Amino acid sequence: MHIFDFASSAEDRRRLGKVQTSLTFRSAFTIFAMDMEQHEKYTVRIECRAEEGWRYNLAALAGALDEAGNRIGYSAAESHVADVGSSLEAPPPNQPTAHDLKIETVPCERLTLYLYVVPHSLPRDNEIGIHHSFPLSVQILYGSEVALQQEFPVNPWGGASVEIKLHRTVAQHAASER
Repeated sequence: MHIFDFASSAEDRRRLGKVQTSLTFRSAFTIFAMDMEQHEKYTVRIECRAEEGWRYNLAALAGALDEAGNRIGYSAAESHVADVGSSLEAPPPNQPTAHDLKIETVPCERLTLYLYVVPHSLPRDNEIGIHHSFPLSVQILYGSEVALQQEFPVNPWGGASVEIKLHRTVAQHAASER
């Protein structure tokens, strides 16, 4: 699972550091105080363009939070191709190989997002070395500004789980740096 936790103070940045393991990746940003009277919606766009992408189901869950961390909204989207364990040899009829998902939140201060890529049919053969990770592209907008644009690796055998947490000031700062 990839965890993105954005730290806003020097102490948080020292505590988190820049740690990268196969299970956790944390990144700290310097936050500049920005004053905003109203909140914007977060819009999340997820794309899986892998040739074998039809072998996976995608699910996304987004919690919209206020400043205190209380959930004020919830959104979910799913791209379901087949039940887990289906062992399909070819994509179902009329099933494109690419997946696209889009989620919008209510106007909010913070976003907690969970993304799941779940294999329902494993790769055609057991040759692990020839099946490489493929990218899951994620773009998060705060209002009309890009707050995060990143690709996450998906293991062809195990899929992926991604957790992303964003705060309005991080989203605004990231957008202003572009």
